[in-house]
Amino acid sequence: ETIPAANAPASGASEQITVETLKFKEITRDDLSKELGEALVTKEGVHPLRDVAELVRTRIAPASGPGDERVWGKHCYGLFASGQAIPEAVVYVKLIHLPETNGKIENSDLPGNISEILEGPVQRIQNPNAAIFYTITNTARRGEADYQPPEIVHRTAPERLIKVVADDLKNKGIKCFSTLSPLRVGIVSDRTNSTDTPSEPAKSETTTESDRANSTNTSSEPAKQKITSFSKWLYEFLKEAKDKPIEEAKDKPLLTKEEKKLLSEAILWRSYEKLTDKEHEAIEPLIKHLAFHYITQEKAVDSKNPNDPMDNVAKFHLGNGAEVANIHYITPKAGATLSDKEGAYGLMVNYRYDLDKVEDRKAAFKKSGTIAVDPVLAETYKQYNEQRNLPKTTIQELEELCLSERLDTRAR
Repeated sequence: ETIPAANAPASGASEQITVETLKFKEITRDDLSKELGEALVTKEGVHPLRDVAELVRTRIAPASGPGDERVWGKHCYGLFASGQAIPEAVVYVKLIHLPETNGKIENSDLPGNISEILEGPVQRIQNPNAAIFYTITNTARRGEADYQPPEIVHRTAPERLIKVVADDLKNKGIKCFSTLSPLRVGIVSDRTNSTDTPSEPAKSETTTESDRANSTNTSSEPAKQKITSFSKWLYEFLKEAKDKPIEEAKDKPLLTKEEKKLLSEAILWRSYEKLTDKEHEAIEPLIKHLAFHYITQEKAVDSKNPNDPMDNVAKFHLGNGAEVANIHYITPKAGATLSDKEGAYGLMVNYRYDLDKVEDRKAAFKKSGTIAVDPVLAETYKQYNEQRNLPKTTIQELEELCLSERLDTRAR
């Protein structure tokens, strides 16, 4: 069966499209028409592609024939409306083999470096037991005169696609399902200025629902309510933390005065890409601690549901029954890519889907905003204030380094 080549449905067909009628299909190299290939490249909203050749080489598997037992390491799946050549949504998946302890894959073993997934050709692998969802994108030609499906399809197609892909792979023996997601909201393809401090994301051809909502918001609400990424939240947190603690609901602030000073110097002044190895090592526990707080505690002030996380990626996956399984800090030298540096400071998150618990977690999130979190990760966050792992000598050295560089810059 091949993907339909028609460009538009019959008159009135768009009114009949529902998420339930969308057809699940793996997209292979044999299916890839010029139109579909170009659409997947231009609509990619998470990890940009240069051209169709890169798409084919790094993300699309060859078709498997009857009786073919070869297992390809990367796959692309889509949901198609009847008569449409362009899917409503696509998801890219990498199959890998992870170590098991007593038949269980630990969250600490989930991959964190997106470069290791994105780079390299599609190859055969042996005994895969885990599926890593590394990008999911709405790809339908929204707003074009020839095809305008209902709004509900755009909002719910990605959710359904993850479910049907997981069900399909589970039947093929895959045990673990997790994302590897940049910690950010919306698409950040450029900066509006060349300074080192975080700025508003530039307009991008590919946008999320939150991008469109923000672009139409003309209210005079404080800028704090329009934060669109972790980098902007962190910037506001550090800027606002000068005279008073941000976290007043806890016994202790999120960071000590000394740690805030370090992050302010290293992040606000110098920028992520310019940090030294020593600085990265020092700020990693601090920034991961703040990232955990941002994902699990910071709420979207302009949402209809007061329990919705500020981060829309977290909202999507947690609202669909996933758990916050692990947080990774990837430095440029270790392979952080443009897509996970922009607005994320190299932070990548595993949202894991336990298919036996998805429905219960989904219901708990919808009812009370309960967020499922890996117990080890939760305990690390809980005890962080009592178990600081940043040596004071390191803080002093970094403060001296930052101060020295700032003075040199001003002198120049």
